[in-house]
Amino acid sequence: MIPGFEIETAVNGAEAFEKIKTNSPALVISDHHMPEMNGYEATQLIKEHRSDLPVIAQTAYAMAEDSQKSYNAGCDEYLSKPIEKVKLLSLMSKYLD
Repeated sequence: MIPGFEIETAVNGAEAFEKIKTNSPALVISDHHMPEMNGYEATQLIKEHRSDLPVIAQTAYAMAEDSQKSYNAGCDEYLSKPIEKVKLLSLMSKYLD
């Protein structure tokens, strides 16, 4: 838990996008491998709806072209798994006050 912030989860990209349309999150952390709608598609929709909303991609895919694909989809940051806690917290603090 991060003091002062509420964490909400979604089981797929479509659910995440619906939650973003009805709520005002400060940050999205998206896995690119999700059922129904993957993280690339969800990020594109999120950025069309709220271009200012930071999206951090997290994925098990760690090739250079995977990070570029994330940025092309609109992600602001990219992390490959396994996620290093310090790096994740650093990126989060970059976007959250």
